[in-house]
Amino acid sequence: MILLSPQEIIANLQQDQLFQKWSLQHPQAFLSHLFCPLNDQLLSINNWELGYFDPSSEKITVFVPIKDNQTNDFEIKPEDDVFKQENSVVEALNLKEVNISLELLFPLIKEQLKQRFPKEQIGNGFLILQTLNQKTLFNVTFITTSIQFINLKINANTGILESHQAIELVDKKGK
Repeated sequence: MILLSPQEIIANLQQDQLFQKWSLQHPQAFLSHLFCPLNDQLLSINNWELGYFDPSSEKITVFVPIKDNQTNDFEIKPEDDVFKQENSVVEALNLKEVNISLELLFPLIKEQLKQRFPKEQIGNGFLILQTLNQKTLFNVTFITTSIQFINLKINANTGILESHQAIELVDKKGK
């Protein structure tokens, strides 16, 4: 599947009647993230899902493009609790801070995966575009065949790797 740029998918959403009606009912809500599942070849499985956070309800609403739809329509998921650490704040996603194109991002992810996790074979994962601690980041996570989560956070403005980590999912010591 060809992944639209964040700017393109937002422009499509803003023209959607369902979104326009929802926005009128949720005037305080703001774009908080874009989410996209990836396969082990770094190809998108679906297009971006767009998350809007409403501070008045402390809930998130996700808009999903309808597959095989030539009119760029969206469906809306029921609002849900926010997945975040207890003391963290949901920050607005500023697309003006996104200067790294997807065409540049995916080779950068491949390069960083080889460099930071050379022995790992990745499986499926996901890509999130979000703002954390006032930095707009491409946050990419994969599960590996050695049953780890590996994560890269790449600055969406500069392309610089902000952080990387591997998280063991199984206690290999047998404790």
